[in-house]
Amino acid sequence: MAAGLTVPHLLDDLLRPGLTVAEVPSGTGHYPRAYAAAGCTTVLIDASPEMLDAAAENVAGMPHVSLIHARLETLTAEQLRVDLIVVPNGALNQLADAMPLPDIFRPLAGVLNPGGQVLIQALLGEPVERCGFYEPLRGDAPFIDRVIPAPSGGTLVRHRRQRRTGDRVSIDFVLRHDDTQVYEHTVTLRLLDRPSVTDAAAAAGMKVATYRPGLGQLTEVLLAAAPT
Repeated sequence: MAAGLTVPHLLDDLLRPGLTVAEVPSGTGHYPRAYAAAGCTTVLIDASPEMLDAAAENVAGMPHVSLIHARLETLTAEQLRVDLIVVPNGALNQLADAMPLPDIFRPLAGVLNPGGQVLIQALLGEPVERCGFYEPLRGDAPFIDRVIPAPSGGTLVRHRRQRRTGDRVSIDFVLRHDDTQVYEHTVTLRLLDRPSVTDAAAAAGMKVATYRPGLGQLTEVLLAAAPT
């Protein structure tokens, strides 16, 4: 499990030996240890080669894990068939900044085996407290949100700045090792609500099986194929 993350409440009941689970976008891998412990085959999918390189290190030694470098919208049933897809840790909000929700859900539905499901952790509704990557009560002034010892010595300090315009939130991350900047990245996410997710799932041939409150303002959403 990636540092600081808690396995979704719904995940334990969905996993069983022999399942093929895809995490998309995986980043460095959020819950591969949970999949491995349940006896699942794991596929980590991300559009960033750098993220997949880090994921390879994260899952080194785990059995039945493969990595695919691909954008979500390019996935096809000829390339991949899975039983469960996990869209982790607010990734849907980031994807929704660039793509309509139905265009996100359609390729996911297209690679599911019969009876397959999609588990999503997303920020739905108006946030009233921090959700791990967005703190709505803070203004747009930069602030320090993480301080950790560096493996090579010294201290890694992550600075964050966030700005909201309508339903879009732009978050700048700057990582400094002592006095040297080593990393800078900007993430933009779209704030979503339940009706938009329900409608988008229906447009993609799926239905919402359940909504469940998760940790840190994230809602767990389970999608399944809609009855024909």
